[in-house]
Amino acid sequence: EALLDELRETQARGETITPAMISRAAAVVAEAHSEAIRPTIIHSLQEMALVGVTAAADAFEGAVNFTLDWTLANTYAADWARTYGGQLITNMDATTKARIGAEVGAWAEAREGYPDLLKRIQAIIDDPRRAALIAQTEPTSAYAAGNEAAWRQEEDELGVVIVEVWNTANDDLVCPIC
Repeated sequence: EALLDELRETQARGETITPAMISRAAAVVAEAHSEAIRPTIIHSLQEMALVGVTAAADAFEGAVNFTLDWTLANTYAADWARTYGGQLITNMDATTKARIGAEVGAWAEAREGYPDLLKRIQAIIDDPRRAALIAQTEPTSAYAAGNEAAWRQEEDELGVVIVEVWNTANDDLVCPIC
């Protein structure tokens, strides 16, 4: 909580929240990875991400003098999940994969949190560990593909080229190529 407060204070002062600050916060959280406090860790990480997204949104809107509705559901991610969700899941029948895709799509539109998605997946799959893994990986695939589809549409509509930029923590965990 102290790290989260520090990030909020940094944002309130109008200062930039740097990747190094987020990395430091993540390292502290990683040290305390006990299953007993896992829900608290997940909540803290979600809150830190929200603080970072809010800061980026504020900076963006101030820089371009343009306001966006950041509360909209990612319909591209939801559509992708319904169409392609579950493709990478192994040892599972097509019907179950389709059910998972439908649940991830509904979850994305509802803008629910990870615990809600986990409950949705656990209602389909009896193995709690596998359900947790799927609940972590499927939304990542859906949002990545959905965001790319949205970017491509914006490129076409606006006549601009969107360039992907990858940022790393630039620490010893980053591979030499990155």
